[in-house]
Amino acid sequence: SGVPYILATNITIGCDICLPYPGQNLCHPTTSCAPTPYGTMCLTRPGYKADGVADDDITVQWRMKWPVPGQEHRVAVVPGTSANTLCDPKNVGPDVCKEVAVADCSAVVPEDSRFESAHSDTDQQAIHVGEL
Repeated sequence: SGVPYILATNITIGCDICLPYPGQNLCHPTTSCAPTPYGTMCLTRPGYKADGVADDDITVQWRMKWPVPGQEHRVAVVPGTSANTLCDPKNVGPDVCKEVAVADCSAVVPEDSRFESAHSDTDQQAIHVGEL
């Protein structure tokens, strides 16, 4: 049945966020700590995905459902992950990078932690969703 898969997916999902302050985020230089509907995440450059990672490994890289169209192609990665691999060239325009799996970050990131700025006095450099 689909239940074990759903439970496993919820346990191993990525959706890691980053602190959007210079020197305080752990995003790899090939990515940027930028706002998403689910908090600030390490986003790849348009048309790029994580290096050496399976397209369906949402513990490391994922796409998201956005409340407004036009951003679905953006790929997010776990802080520290390099993203210098071009997405599949057969997918173009709004479908670019569609080979990367979509993660349901709304099921993982608490509503009250989205869009909030992290406090500058924290000593954490990256916050994993499970630690919020």
